[in-house]
Formats: sequence, C-alpha cells, structure tokens
Amino acid sequence: MDLRVLIVLAPLMLAAAWALKNILPVALEQFRKNELIGKFFDR
Repeated sequence: MDLRVLIVLAPLMLAAAWALKNILPVALEQFRKNELIGKFFDR
C-alpha cells in the first residue's frame, strides 16, 4: 500500500462516512413513511 494512496483515500473515506451519517436518518425516515413497507414489517 503506497502512502500517497492513503493520503488520497483518507479524505474520501471521511467524506463518504460523513455523507452516510447525514443521509441515513433521512433515508430511514422515508423508509418508515412508506406504508407498504410499514405494513410488511408490522405483521
């Protein structure tokens, strides 16, 4: 593993983690609002 690869990947990984942290709650909320899925999980 080249050091330069790590230097490039580290910020990308951080950005991806930050984006996921922000997107996940919104996605879960939309997921819960979907009645079809809600009924499917309510059984």
